[in-house]
Amino acid sequence: MFRPLVIIAVILGVVILRHFDFKTLTFKDPWLDALYIIVLVVVIFLLFRGKKSITP
Repeated sequence: MFRPLVIIAVILGVVILRHFDFKTLTFKDPWLDALYIIVLVVVIFLLFRGKKSITP
């Protein structure tokens, strides 16, 4: 079962990769891409924080 945060993380990851220029190692729009990276880190944090490990 996919959670909405997984979909958001995948979309943000694809957008960040598309905005990155591998020849010059720069982003197309640095401020917007920095915001995308911050939101991606928060989404990943929320995904892992919400996971509870089940121990017998």
